[in-house]
Amino acid sequence: MSRKERDSLVVFERVEKGEMKLTEAAEVLSISYRQCRRRFGRYRDKGAAGLVHRLRGTRSNRGLGEETREMITELYRSRYEGLGPVLYTEKLLSAHGVKVDQERAARALWRAGTNGRVSSLLV
Repeated sequence: MSRKERDSLVVFERVEKGEMKLTEAAEVLSISYRQCRRRFGRYRDKGAAGLVHRLRGTRSNRGLGEETREMITELYRSRYEGLGPVLYTEKLLSAHGVKVDQERAARALWRAGTNGRVSSLLV
């Protein structure tokens, strides 16, 4: 739970006890009354879990798939060991038809623990 979510929890507990009104809670949290009402409804329905952002823990839409990441590291280890990220991504595109930007390729190789020029660029 983030700091903002914890602050919301404390404020909504006070609202639930009757110590504070929703309009005051909206001012304290610096959100609109309508947003405060919606978030308080989720808090009542699901408790503290209702305040946590619902996309937390999900995989990014822009991330590389596991299969692509494995293929990138396997090709690097077997055929292109020692190439820098720019040349390596050019080889991936021309020889294998895989379009990956150099930062993602370098990060995938670094996470896989390959030694060489790529891992030294991300330190």
